[in-house]
Amino acid sequence: MNDRNQTITISLAADDNYAIPLGITICSIVANKKPGYLLEIFVIDGGISQDNQNKIKSITSERADVKIYFLPIESSLNEHQLPEIGHLKKMAYARLFVPNIIDRERILYLDSDMIIRTDLADLFATNLDNMLLAAVAEPKAGELIKQRGSNLTEYYNSGLLLFNTRLWRQENLTQKCLDFIKSYPEKIKLADQDALNYLGQGRIVRLNQNFNYEIVYNEPEQIKDQAILHYIADLKPWHKQYPNSVKEYRKYAELSPWKSNWRTSKVDFKTTSRIWGKTKLFLKHIPGLKPLVKKILGRN
Repeated sequence: MNDRNQTITISLAADDNYAIPLGITICSIVANKKPGYLLEIFVIDGGISQDNQNKIKSITSERADVKIYFLPIESSLNEHQLPEIGHLKKMAYARLFVPNIIDRERILYLDSDMIIRTDLADLFATNLDNMLLAAVAEPKAGELIKQRGSNLTEYYNSGLLLFNTRLWRQENLTQKCLDFIKSYPEKIKLADQDALNYLGQGRIVRLNQNFNYEIVYNEPEQIKDQAILHYIADLKPWHKQYPNSVKEYRKYAELSPWKSNWRTSKVDFKTTSRIWGKTKLFLKHIPGLKPLVKKILGRN
């Protein structure tokens, strides 16, 4: 990207339960921002307390090149019958509203369980042509497509979305996604992500995997060159029960207003899930176990 003298627009979404992770993600964005452009961050607010809002604003209080704004969305989400699936609550659908409530030509949406390890200007400048958005394909896209038994030929993760907001609004995609969710509830397995994939087929620019590197308790694996880490499992690095290293996450957590109290033991799923997470991490390091299991199950 040659011209950095511009404004880059980023959006994130959270309720008060995710206020601390949201703040930590913002800390990682700001820590890796290069000079030469204005960064505006719009937080889609699902009920963040005033105290937490003030703490988040304090992250950039001494930065003239970064601005943070809060946009309430709780009432809009409550107007629609949006299915909650496991840990995917109503706030998961907030990203569908982003192009409608932020008046910008393009917007980079990021999940609040991410760590940004690079300047985002070049990613923001990705050529969208006449495509709806840009995203990173799921590592197991083929498996997800097969599970849905549909005509899908590609499948993307909605944790990072670069919106062509002009085209999105022109084609009324927010309403189309909401209508799809209501009309085909059997197709909605991963909340908003399924609607985006069904309606965006063939109109999504495929980004490099390192812009949305999914971590499911596998952090020791090759994260060195990954630009954005996405902690997609039920257990997150801020949970005390997280079964893996939190070294990379801690680096940014300790830059945040919650540097001494960013970890929590509160989780909303059964103890057995935590135990299984630790068990999987242990089993994956047993030499030769994975090929043996595949052989027993008759898989190639």
